[in-house]
Amino acid sequence: PMQISKRMPRDKDATKGKKKDCGRGKDQRVFYACIAVIVIPSMIYIAFVGPLLNQEVSSLVLIGFVWIFASDMIFLTITHLSDPGVIPKKLPAISPDIENGLADSEKEPKVEKKDIIVNGRRFVVRYCHTCKFWRPPRASHCSDCESCIDVFDHHCPWVGNCVGRRNYRYFILFVYHATALCAYAMLSSFGLLWKLSQRPLEVPESNPFVEALKMCPMGLVVGIYCFFLVWSVAGLSIFHTYLLFTGKSTHEEITLRFNPYHSHLCWSWRQVFCPGFLPSYTRSNASCIV
Repeated sequence: PMQISKRMPRDKDATKGKKKDCGRGKDQRVFYACIAVIVIPSMIYIAFVGPLLNQEVSSLVLIGFVWIFASDMIFLTITHLSDPGVIPKKLPAISPDIENGLADSEKEPKVEKKDIIVNGRRFVVRYCHTCKFWRPPRASHCSDCESCIDVFDHHCPWVGNCVGRRNYRYFILFVYHATALCAYAMLSSFGLLWKLSQRPLEVPESNPFVEALKMCPMGLVVGIYCFFLVWSVAGLSIFHTYLLFTGKSTHEEITLRFNPYHSHLCWSWRQVFCPGFLPSYTRSNASCIV
């Protein structure tokens, strides 16, 4: 990794903008809607499907669901509350390692783009007129947060925050758990209905599936709900798994840019899931690492 600056003094105006923190303001309503989309069907599952699962199958099925649900909510909360990697406005200067003659960040440059060499490859860095500095490689400005984000992936209203270098691993773990939660609830609900339909019928002429629905109507509701929801979250999981394999962010994939630091698959997974301690750039005496 490359140093932007050894130490960054705390500046009261460092993160000042239309919205001081990412994930606040209009995104709050979407974030609460995301919570409702997860919590309401989960509570219905626990209250109406869970007791029959304990009786007909095993209590471990319900325990497994509660474990995935709790993990999913924890990762969602961390993603929402964490600093994604906001780079303070009025950054003192870009490191000499990648400076290559760039203008001082306190001055408005005559050009908006400059070529630098990163790992022996030419890379274009851009000047941010809002934040008043040359953006480090892989950083981009978020118009929703009014700040530049290090290793910017995307702004996600569903988690009520930007997704960047410091919280991407929590975001992707949230997506993976959401996919597992939907699939788990769908399969166990339909499986319960099938098991109930195998019971001996009190009235031989009756339909076994109808009798199963009478015993657990919410199993069908939850199963159908999760069937339609799982496609979107599963598609998101597949897409971000592809990004992990290619070492790109969503922003880089959409804008057809490349990651100058990517070398192999293990590097990508290590950078996401085992990056070590990543200090917040907006806190006092925090080191800024690209």
